[in-house]
Amino acid sequence: MKNVCLIFGGKSVEHDVSIISAQVIVKGFKKLEDKYKVYSIYITNTGSWVLFKNFPSIKDIKKKKNSGSNLKILIHPETRQMIIRQGLLKTINIDVCLPIVHGTNVEDGTLQGFLDTLNVPYTGSNVLGSAIGMDKIIMKDILKINGLPIVDYIWLSSEKFELDKHMSIKDIEAKFKYPIFIKPSNLGSSIGITKATNKEELEDGLAVALKYSHKVIIEQGIANVTEINCAVIGYKKVEASLLEEPISLDEFLTFSEKYVGGGKGGSMQGLKNKVKIPAPVSDDLKEKIQKLAKKTFKLLNASGVARIDFLIDGDKAYVNEINTIPGSLQQHLWKASGLPLHELLDKLINIAFEVSEDKNANLTEFESTLLS
Repeated sequence: MKNVCLIFGGKSVEHDVSIISAQVIVKGFKKLEDKYKVYSIYITNTGSWVLFKNFPSIKDIKKKKNSGSNLKILIHPETRQMIIRQGLLKTINIDVCLPIVHGTNVEDGTLQGFLDTLNVPYTGSNVLGSAIGMDKIIMKDILKINGLPIVDYIWLSSEKFELDKHMSIKDIEAKFKYPIFIKPSNLGSSIGITKATNKEELEDGLAVALKYSHKVIIEQGIANVTEINCAVIGYKKVEASLLEEPISLDEFLTFSEKYVGGGKGGSMQGLKNKVKIPAPVSDDLKEKIQKLAKKTFKLLNASGVARIDFLIDGDKAYVNEINTIPGSLQQHLWKASGLPLHELLDKLINIAFEVSEDKNANLTEFESTLLS
């Protein structure tokens, strides 16, 4: 039996979304009790690590939000395990980690780098893939250079905006027609995203986005746009899921619509009630989107599970972004595609071990005379 550590929370504005995701994911291990023993590590808003033997209730999580760390992690990379010590005597050897985290300081490669240092297998993308996926500007640059279809965009730093707000606004209006979308460069869950239909809204949107990130991306809006999402799973070989169409009251699904509206806390019912699966698109467009999703996944160095979001304008599909740790691992979309949650988790853990074996097969020693 393998010891699995589900890591959730994080020093991120998407902290609470991570808790909801983890609460959904842990249910999948009930059908895998003969294979895996699950421990949970909760990362508080301040960055403390709290170990639970079982997944805690929301009430217990709230009690720990301001607490300090209750564990020590021993560094023994040769074991290929994360060795946790709780108290003076008890030691737990973790065989694989599931980072069910979202946002900066966790999903962006920070946590992945720490796990790489420990030499412990983990699900999801590595440091490079995670970092690229989190930075919308770098991501768009890579997609553009490689000829994938994306909407026109520019980016703006807080320094440039503060230096000359008037010129910044003028440059954006010269480049784009309204509506315009403004997004922080390194957040998800629709946090900090606004749509501007005039100069005043543009200036307000930039001010909001720059509160969350020192860089923002500005994109040309598309009239009558449809959003379509496709999940991808794999490592060397990848598979695409069915497509889903989020149904929003506006031109993009807001944070409240995704996680709050229509449901009880922790259920993600707001999201479940606002998607069509399969998405109502032609077979040709479906095939085009799935091919683009798999190409994007490979190009951005992703692994495990990711969700690729698209903007659809007629028969044109534009890659919008990749989410390297999508909410609840898109388990609702995989279930509709014939892969129930427990099988999804088992597959992800197997991929994690495969990635780890490949990494450890690389040479890390070189004989030299430098120290002679």
